[in-house]
Amino acid sequence: MTPAERCPSCGETAMQSYCARCGEKRPERDDWKLRNIAGEIVGELTNLEQSKLWQTFWLLVVKPGELTREYWSGRRKVFLGPVKLYLVLFALSLVVYSIHQPTAVYDVRTFARVDAESRLARQLDRIATRTGSSRAQVEQEINSRMQTYISWSQLLYPLAIALMLKLLFWRRSGRYLAEHLIFALHLLAFMLFATLAMWPIYFLFRRGDLSSPSLSSPVYVAITAVSTIWLVAYLILALRRTYHASWAAAAIKGAIVFGAYFLISMIGMVGAVLVAMRFVSSVSR
Repeated sequence: MTPAERCPSCGETAMQSYCARCGEKRPERDDWKLRNIAGEIVGELTNLEQSKLWQTFWLLVVKPGELTREYWSGRRKVFLGPVKLYLVLFALSLVVYSIHQPTAVYDVRTFARVDAESRLARQLDRIATRTGSSRAQVEQEINSRMQTYISWSQLLYPLAIALMLKLLFWRRSGRYLAEHLIFALHLLAFMLFATLAMWPIYFLFRRGDLSSPSLSSPVYVAITAVSTIWLVAYLILALRRTYHASWAAAAIKGAIVFGAYFLISMIGMVGAVLVAMRFVSSVSR
């Protein structure tokens, strides 16, 4: 019996267009064409089933790349969809890294604190003077608009990684761009999960202190190094399991993907701050 005749989710035999037991759709290559997957993505955003959450996170965290392989195989009903998973974790990250000021990443005041030459602080003061607002009001307005821009930019990062994977594996994988996009969404979902997992450490390390410790302090550097090693190791293992890459290929291509993502995300973050500052500065009272 061929795999297409057996349901990938429950194993029911003699599968037709849909499984008679669990309702899983019969996997087809055409499913990965953009026009066919668009409706599925929309459906993911409108329905969250808590029962799928734990087994989704188990595969995502414990077995790098396995969740993508399951999704590629057509076994989707038992897992949280990749788009929903990614957006939910980003929303949690946005909240967690905004509510506590010493650990706030999505906050213009954080950028001002790490600016050794205080150029950003002076610019914020100039905006406050120009608009007739207090410094605190300006920071709040910039944060609100900056977080909106950052939220929208999250839609571009999975596509950028998917395009990189398409180029890096174009000779071997023979997969559609949408399939690489699934890997990218799962990868970024794990990165957001890891970032959330590290927050309690940052909280304990920086609680109550708005000016120190320095980002260059040994403890802070050690925390960042451990987090980076964790993410890179996960990416290499995921590439190994999903694309059947050798250790050398997975390490090289993983370094390329991670470095490119880091650069793009930093550009996106700084760009969001600058555009938000420009907008608030242009609004006069």
